[in-house]
Amino acid sequence: MKRRLSILHTFLLLSCFAFFLSSCKTVNELPTQPSEQISQTETSEAAFSTPTQAQTETVNSSRDIGHIGLGIESGWSADDVSAYMDYTGGEMTLPIFLESSGRVQTVGIGILLFLDGKPQPYRLEGESEYTYLHIFYPTSDRIIENLYLTPVSGEVGESPDLYVMSLLRPDYYPSQGPANTMTYTGGSVVAGLRLNIKATPDQAVFPEAPVRLQNIQVTQEDCPYADVAGWSQDDFLQRNESRSSVDGHPGNGVNRIYGLTEESKVALHYELWGSDRLQCNYVIFVDNVPIASAEGITIEAPVISGKKTIIDATLDMTGFTGESVIYAVRVPRNYYASGGRMGYLQGESYFFLLAGEKPAG
Repeated sequence: MKRRLSILHTFLLLSCFAFFLSSCKTVNELPTQPSEQISQTETSEAAFSTPTQAQTETVNSSRDIGHIGLGIESGWSADDVSAYMDYTGGEMTLPIFLESSGRVQTVGIGILLFLDGKPQPYRLEGESEYTYLHIFYPTSDRIIENLYLTPVSGEVGESPDLYVMSLLRPDYYPSQGPANTMTYTGGSVVAGLRLNIKATPDQAVFPEAPVRLQNIQVTQEDCPYADVAGWSQDDFLQRNESRSSVDGHPGNGVNRIYGLTEESKVALHYELWGSDRLQCNYVIFVDNVPIASAEGITIEAPVISGKKTIIDATLDMTGFTGESVIYAVRVPRNYYASGGRMGYLQGESYFFLLAGEKPAG
């Protein structure tokens, strides 16, 4: 795997090796998650642009699957903490760039935003309503898109984290046949910075999240040594790791869950451990829409030194039509302010929720 460090169009090439799509870890690293969907041998190239930290994945270019990269195009500055943008009131414009090639352009690139640990709705030019996801089909290797948003969170004087996250082919379902590309969080890249709130955000109409989460329990237990074996002292100060399962299926296993109906209750399980400097929220998406509990749209996941945070919840399948996709995003709230290094935003494993019996063989 190759890493390309870009600072204002000046490139420094580094190289290292990894298993599947795991990234080499360096300062300001954006860790990537191995894809459960791809079994063939692959190559991966990750790139990020300081200070916007765009990351690129290139998968088996000989088959013309292509690559994807993103970043914040303009309007930011940098200090000794990180990159930042100022919010001065009203609806703000967030210009992002998307770099892509090959089949990536034709299958579509979805964009999600997160602010202060919450999903951030936005609109495009010519739209009047905010939504959480837009899908882009680039017709050139590099495009610039203006995203318009009113901050969903933030008080004057605060500097919450703002993230841009991609999803690859976010409208794919197994009934369409083989994907032939990475999909959803398996193909995610991320860019982020601090948003300095200098004016109280205007009131805005945001889409309502369907209430489908029940029985949420957040507990802590001692973190087993096996989960931190090999960690350095620096890791314990700056690193977070996580794992997930859905209906008992682990994130590194088969991600198709059969036999579900509208009356089913699906068990969700998430584990988070590492530095107590980094505080995170979990946001759970079904069919690319964030879902909520009676308590709200996010699940706080406090990290306690030496402990593992356990989140258990039940997904209500009301409205299920036979085929859905579910994934969670672990969203740091203070990555930049904490001097973060290895606890970046993480898209957890995705799972397909399916009616009917599992096919034979």
